Amino acid sequence: MLNRLDTRGALLAIIHSLTFFLIAYLIIWFLKDLTTILIANGLEIPTVWYYHRIDFMIPQSFWNADLVKLTFSGAPVVSLIISLLCLVAYYSVMDLDGILKLVFLWGFIHGWTGFFGSVFVGTLTNTGFGHVVIWLYLNDTARLTTNLVSLFMLFFGGFIIAKPTLISANYYLNFLPHQSRNRFLMAQMILPAFIGLGMLVLLRLPASFEDQMIPFTGLLVILPIFMRRYHFSEMYFDNKPIVLGLEWVFVIIATLLTLAYRLIFEFGIRSGN
Repeated sequence: MLNRLDTRGALLAIIHSLTFFLIAYLIIWFLKDLTTILIANGLEIPTVWYYHRIDFMIPQSFWNADLVKLTFSGAPVVSLIISLLCLVAYYSVMDLDGILKLVFLWGFIHGWTGFFGSVFVGTLTNTGFGHVVIWLYLNDTARLTTNLVSLFMLFFGGFIIAKPTLISANYYLNFLPHQSRNRFLMAQMILPAFIGLGMLVLLRLPASFEDQMIPFTGLLVILPIFMRRYHFSEMYFDNKPIVLGLEWVFVIIATLLTLAYRLIFEFGIRSGN
């Protein structure tokens, strides 16, 4: 009965989790930016879609409160909807021993930070969703409250998925005792998050500092998972023999999506009048 990740198992967990980290991020990035493009084009704002930004091809003087609110609020709202759908999907499959469920786990984290992280960073830096806050004419107290609420919700997201994250060990282990949880979470969540965030910084250069910071707010979601690792009783999974191997198909998919992300959007895709 496996109750602890050996070196090979930990390495496989890191690779698999990093793979789904990237797949989930790229899918949500595409849907978020596509939403912004469609809204902008519907408002007769021409756009150029790059891998690291969207250029709105109108003079700054053309912007008004309604255009700002509609254009810059769509992507965060879509992120929140996707995160909730991923949460429901993950809860429905978390007891299964397949590896594909990790796309829903990372999808929830990326979607959750795509909303609350965007609100937190945008309000602090007056960028992205911060433009919406500016045009709402909130006073300093309301802006501070918005920041604190978004910060709290980032932590709250981690509390929601703390136990489900531990249950994801059923792909690698038959039994997850307390003494094995540090090693498991290091391989399943912490190292893939840091490696993945580092890769995103490099992939998204020369994205603005503010945009680069939004994915990093996902660490605030992961922190409560690690904090609550001993809160739950020892977990017993299926007793069947576990044979681990690299899931090449998903690694190839992540690689192809990453290449497409840079190559297709490198020079910008124009749309709108």
